[in-house]
Amino acid sequence: MQVTRNGGFNPFESADEKVIYYAKSESDESPVWKAPANGGEETQVLDSVYRSAFAVSRNGIYFILPPGVRYFTFATGISKPVLAIEKPPPGLDRIA
Repeated sequence: MQVTRNGGFNPFESADEKVIYYAKSESDESPVWKAPANGGEETQVLDSVYRSAFAVSRNGIYFILPPGVRYFTFATGISKPVLAIEKPPPGLDRIA
């Protein structure tokens, strides 16, 4: 079943399997969106992540946004830095 309407990259399913989270593009910075796994309205969750580098946990989303890793909490809708990156990890060699 098609879940997105305008493309999507690097999808992750929520812990309860009801929501799919995905980047809208493979560009250097892309917003993250969500959609019900059984189809429905797409909603933007994050303004920008670096090169589709994010991972969904039970309570939020870890994502790379230079100069480091941030964590977005579903309950509060707030993202906070969790780790500064001095050197880019392999595959993410363009982090500023």
